[in-house]
Amino acid sequence: MGGGFFSLINGHMVMGAAIPLVAVLVFFLHEVGHYVAARLCRVHVERITVGIGRTLWTRTDRNGTLWTIRVFPVCGFIQVAQKTADDSQRKGVFCYQPLWKRALIVAAGPLTNIVLAWFMFVAFFALAGQPSTPPYIAGVEIGGPAEEAGFLVGDQIVALNGKPVQRYEDVLDVTHDTEMAGQVLSFVIKRGDNVVKTDAQPISVSYTDDLGFARTHGRIGVLPVHYPLNLGAFVTVNGLETGEDPARARALLLERMDRTIVIGIRSRDGNVHEYTVNILSSLNDGFYDPDSPYYERVFLGRMKHNFYLDRGLFASMKFAFRDTTRLITGVTGVAGRIGRTDRTLVEPETWVSRSVSTWKHTFYIVFYVGICLSVSIALMNLLPIPGFDGSMLLRYLLEAFTGPERAEVVGPYASRIALLFLAGALMVINLETLALFMK
Repeated sequence: MGGGFFSLINGHMVMGAAIPLVAVLVFFLHEVGHYVAARLCRVHVERITVGIGRTLWTRTDRNGTLWTIRVFPVCGFIQVAQKTADDSQRKGVFCYQPLWKRALIVAAGPLTNIVLAWFMFVAFFALAGQPSTPPYIAGVEIGGPAEEAGFLVGDQIVALNGKPVQRYEDVLDVTHDTEMAGQVLSFVIKRGDNVVKTDAQPISVSYTDDLGFARTHGRIGVLPVHYPLNLGAFVTVNGLETGEDPARARALLLERMDRTIVIGIRSRDGNVHEYTVNILSSLNDGFYDPDSPYYERVFLGRMKHNFYLDRGLFASMKFAFRDTTRLITGVTGVAGRIGRTDRTLVEPETWVSRSVSTWKHTFYIVFYVGICLSVSIALMNLLPIPGFDGSMLLRYLLEAFTGPERAEVVGPYASRIALLFLAGALMVINLETLALFMK
């Protein structure tokens, strides 16, 4: 399962070779989006260039378009047929096209990047599977809604509110929704050979996490099968304090392997939460080996790693749309901050360990980097910055309301006003950054 011949290849070497190629693809297809829209609108494209620096490859196609790829794939541009004084030569010249055609050609680049991001998600989910967390309960919080509802360690959640659950993320989508706080949720649980039905009411929690970001979400009080916990996170083991010393935590846990115990761990909200858990020695062989990367970490639950859930094409398209929308929102949120970056906005929903599948893990990183880059290029090009697609689209919007002559005069000022508004919005969003200068 680790990957046969592929497992012999250094994953970093593969990523080092593949990520630049993906970057070229992202910029190249952005310009191809402009090109295809121009061809559909019967506008002649004189040149397409991807990258800057020394020319690596060039070719003139049968339509007279010069294609060029340069050594550093960090940008690209397209040159359409220029203005002409000869009325008989105006056919195929960009500036003489109807407004809707010009806007379509300009918007086609960013739209292509968004579609590319969606398509890359679809391709990976359909061919390799969707990274997923098993829907098993690894820990139940003492006094939490899940304990009150009768959840036990080892339970498998098979349905929530009448919908089947295939991955723990299906549960998080509902329980983390603040609008569901206080609502009665119906769970179907598989416990051994028995099926149990129970109801639970998530509570709403608000806090500032250990990274300094404000969080508000619903909570039912369970630990899923997920990444292993660092020993430094353990505060108590069966009521005995560890002093948050990994060595002390190790000693206490080793005495209680393969038994149901209560651990107190420091959560991201800065508080200590106590959970009933069962730590299996069979899952924690690295816990006994000082040379193991898992020597300072503990796996909880019934299985060691996340998995790739097989998806059909239509399901892959659906979840790809959801993840693309989530990433667009996340990239916009990160771009709205000058100071600290909230990585949770742009990180993958779920990672799967390399040990599960070397090639899937490697290519998921490559795909995800390409997806993030494609979404970022799309959104950046929509900014009203001179030379970017957004500046031209803003001018076309003015033209639609004021006419071409007035838009030609007002357009540059509108771009400056939009940039000032954008800068002001960034400053307001970053109040904590401004506070540094007000002390």
